Amino acid sequence: MINRQERDRRLNVEDEKKLKKDILPFFQTMSVSRITTADIEDYIDTISAERRLSPSTLSKHLVVIRKVLNEALKRNFISNIPPIPTKSPRDNPRPYFDADEYKHLYEVARKISKEGIKVRYVPLTTEIYDFIVFHTNVFVRPSDLKLLKHKHIRVVKEKAEYLLITPPKSKTTMRQSATMRGAVRIYERLKKRHEANGYGNPDDYVFFPEYENREYALQTIRRQFDYIVMRAGLKFDSFGNARTIYSLRHTSLMFRLLNARNIDIFMLARNALTSVNQLERFYLSHAESRMKIENLQQFGE
Repeated sequence: MINRQERDRRLNVEDEKKLKKDILPFFQTMSVSRITTADIEDYIDTISAERRLSPSTLSKHLVVIRKVLNEALKRNFISNIPPIPTKSPRDNPRPYFDADEYKHLYEVARKISKEGIKVRYVPLTTEIYDFIVFHTNVFVRPSDLKLLKHKHIRVVKEKAEYLLITPPKSKTTMRQSATMRGAVRIYERLKKRHEANGYGNPDDYVFFPEYENREYALQTIRRQFDYIVMRAGLKFDSFGNARTIYSLRHTSLMFRLLNARNIDIFMLARNALTSVNQLERFYLSHAESRMKIENLQQFGE
């Protein structure tokens, strides 16, 4: 499936981690033909007792177990697959920044970027401010942004002004994603600054291009972002959920749901490289609550 480009290699890497770290050590003394539903339930109970895993993560472990059993069935090692227990994921609201919180966030980021401080020995500059504003105007994941190079971005200035982004290794698909207008100004300013420092070529990374190790680049972004949200007093939302750099993506989606007129949910999902189901489960219900409150406050003329 990887060779046919039907599956991203990273999904298999994640499956292999679960298999080697948890699943195989538990089932290694059992014959695959003798594994029962009760054995799988014992596995879930055991791993839940050892680590506090979310229902969503436990469901991913069950998916890997099912894949192994399906492969055993195809190879005639077993004649049937035992019923797999289910774990319903709990849909928690995605932590995001409302309009006032977002304004406060970027104002604090702009102020701190001029203070000449370092976070874990790395200078905190306008780079992280640009990342915050840029990310809130695009819809792709931070894991895609860390790998983003200038050759993956096309500036479009026609009827509307936007960036057309083709994430190099998207988690789920290879579709393109269009940004909001605000991303264009940030990107052009960022590229101009990088060009002055010897970067900005098509194969250079868009953010923190001096770091070839992109995991370290993402860690740097996370640490600086965490420092800023702590200074801004915005680390936790009203539900007690901790905000991370993913909250910027959630903010961009919530802003569209709350502020766009007659938003096409299907097109928003495609542009965010996600599914309508994900939008409905984690974003739309909360946006609708806000919309209902606004409608409640309206008076007829």
